[in-house]
Amino acid sequence: MKTKLFTLIMIVLIFSCSKEENGISNSDIRTELGLKKQQLSIKEIDNIKKKTEPIYFNSIEEAKEFLDITSNDFEDTEIKPSENKVMIMFRQGPCDKKKGSAKLTTGNLSIYMYLNVTFNYDGKEVSDMDSNISGFTLGLSYDHVSSNYSVSSDNNINFTVQGIMNYNIVVEGIGTVFRQNVTLEGSYNPCNNSGSITRCPPYVCGGLQ
Repeated sequence: MKTKLFTLIMIVLIFSCSKEENGISNSDIRTELGLKKQQLSIKEIDNIKKKTEPIYFNSIEEAKEFLDITSNDFEDTEIKPSENKVMIMFRQGPCDKKKGSAKLTTGNLSIYMYLNVTFNYDGKEVSDMDSNISGFTLGLSYDHVSSNYSVSSDNNINFTVQGIMNYNIVVEGIGTVFRQNVTLEGSYNPCNNSGSITRCPPYVCGGLQ
């Protein structure tokens, strides 16, 4: 009985010392970042860790700043006819006969992280609409989920894309993973090479998981 009690006390002491040395726990990180109790399965957590290289922070304040930057500080991108910000190649012919592909990008220029929407257009229909992340991706990965679009009579392509941003962060030696819903909205008109794309703020279109 004494042996079992001594072992239990040692386990508690070791745990306590470990937490004091690090100064923070996984629960503390999630609370400070506004995350719910971990709802991801072990398989989902392992999957995020495999495809998302971790990013390391010395304090919870640094982690909170990173989350704020990667969630909210996105530039609204407007594409004007005179600008060449859209990768697009069309065949000659009337506007409604043009065929090609387009790429629209919104990003956070402070860390050079970009979210992109790409698709093909044959003059009447849109195909292969996809989304991805590029640029700075340390601690981040992205999954495309779904897309919806409509084409107006004047060839204006309106779209909404849903995705998930995966996070893998380590604060003071303690790691945690979580996900964030991403909604990208925009439009593009191949007739005059104009359009726009924006990321809907997480507090409006869905938050952290």
